[in-house]
Amino acid sequence: YGKVSIVDWQHCLLCPERIMKTPGGREKQIIEMVKQENAAFRNLHVLVVADGDPAVQVGYIMFHVHKSKRSRLENGHSNPPHVQVKQLFVRSSHRRQGLGGLLLDGMKKVAPGPETEDLRLSVLDLNEMAFTWYRSRGFVLTGVVWEYLGPQDNAHLVAYQVMQRLTRNSSGSVKSDKAILFRSEIIGEIVSIKYPDGSGPFYVTIRGWQESEKMHMVDSRNLSSWDGAPFTDLIDFNEAFTSGRASFHRELSLVMRDVEMTKLLAKEAKEKLLSADLKRRKQESPQKGKKRRKDRAASN
Repeated sequence: YGKVSIVDWQHCLLCPERIMKTPGGREKQIIEMVKQENAAFRNLHVLVVADGDPAVQVGYIMFHVHKSKRSRLENGHSNPPHVQVKQLFVRSSHRRQGLGGLLLDGMKKVAPGPETEDLRLSVLDLNEMAFTWYRSRGFVLTGVVWEYLGPQDNAHLVAYQVMQRLTRNSSGSVKSDKAILFRSEIIGEIVSIKYPDGSGPFYVTIRGWQESEKMHMVDSRNLSSWDGAPFTDLIDFNEAFTSGRASFHRELSLVMRDVEMTKLLAKEAKEKLLSADLKRRKQESPQKGKKRRKDRAASN
């Protein structure tokens, strides 16, 4: 994300632009977060890990506890009590020492309710190290989301991979293996795939989508071979992607950017057709009125 500025990231990860531009706005927001004076921050917690003497902060986790007493539908999906991990950071000098797992486990002591049985978070698509680490901690991929950063006329799409972990005591379920993240919009993309039998990776081009089977058609010509020859296949790319056996040749943010641009162009084309049709109808209406008046005059 070379074209995304530090200020853009601050607005995205820290607080709205109006707060950043207000003198002392960020400091005031942090005080409100710590003192939980604002209702929006009352279920937001920050857990810190320190090391050395005197103690130096070497990592932290910020998480929001959603204490919904009953499941409610949001966009057609239930939203039971859960914890949303906002940020997790450990200094590079203290990584691979178990501090990340310590912070995750420490959340249960800070918020010992049933909410910690369902953990959710989003990982920046370029952060492969964090994504792999979360997988090792039992998280699974459940979706892809994105947002635009920067000025409206020159915004950049940033993609995140949504992950979730349920404990044995949770009453919920994760449907990652059935998630349909991609359909025909990725036709033409080059992807890498490993098969369940361990063969691969093979580089193939997405050539089609079968809605009835929820499968993608792929072609390996000019990319890779099987037993010395190119091949075609029908694969469950969505299952392979969510399980970590498949990936895009391009960054996910670029794939999603082109998907959104295609949708936008299609929408604009449809609006132009509707506008042209409406204009034609308006032009025809007076002519039809004149013809009806002429017909009535002739009949009289």
